[in-house]
Amino acid sequence: KGFNAELLGKSETLTGYAFFVDLARQYEDAGYETEEAVRRAVEDCVDKSILADFLREHASEVINMLTAEFKLEEALQVWKEEGFEEGMEKGREQGIERGMEQGMEKMARNLLSKGIAPDVIAQSAGMPLEKIQSLIG
Repeated sequence: KGFNAELLGKSETLTGYAFFVDLARQYEDAGYETEEAVRRAVEDCVDKSILADFLREHASEVINMLTAEFKLEEALQVWKEEGFEEGMEKGREQGIERGMEQGMEKMARNLLSKGIAPDVIAQSAGMPLEKIQSLIG
């Protein structure tokens, strides 16, 4: 509903379906659980003669299908948000780790410039000796 009015105007069935789905979502927005929202939308559409014959014959299949579809949409949105948050957290962690690594390298360079032996720096900083040696130069 609210998209491509020209197309909706060409199909009474499509217009009815758009009305039905919009009504179900309105019930959900009003606080009804998905299944109850779809059930109420079916009843209202039958009362208003919107897709009435089809809904009378296939009400249980419609309710089951749309309940699953709406729940899948919700699940996908949650997964998307969780994935985004997880990605942001990993980015922050990697940023912190990289910042710590850069700080350790800077400290190692300073110690090297003061004549501290690479093996002493490696042992004190908990860094591989090869890493300390790669900083000499």
